[in-house]
Amino acid sequence: MDSARTARQRTLSDVRTERTLESEYDMPELNLFVGGMSCRRCVREVTARLRDVPGVETVSANPGDRRVTMSGSMQLADVLAAFTGTTYRPQLADTTGDERDGTAPGESVP
Repeated sequence: MDSARTARQRTLSDVRTERTLESEYDMPELNLFVGGMSCRRCVREVTARLRDVPGVETVSANPGDRRVTMSGSMQLADVLAAFTGTTYRPQLADTTGDERDGTAPGESVP
């Protein structure tokens, strides 16, 4: 009886883990700090690239604070791949508004 309960608990745990992993990859909203995006031309280029990412529904960018907000069902890897071959340096934005070192308000993303 105990082995059946343990197996059932493992199964429930596996399902929870799978759901957690899925939710980490499908991002309903994503905020990025984009180093190098400082003018209107840069905003047009960055938003055009991000609109082509599968699952992106909306994109808004502000060159003043170099932040981009996206919504949809996009995956982080696809969003980062949109910057391949550019001089832009995307980072996950820190939503608390704290700037850790005065230059980048977020964590670096590989």
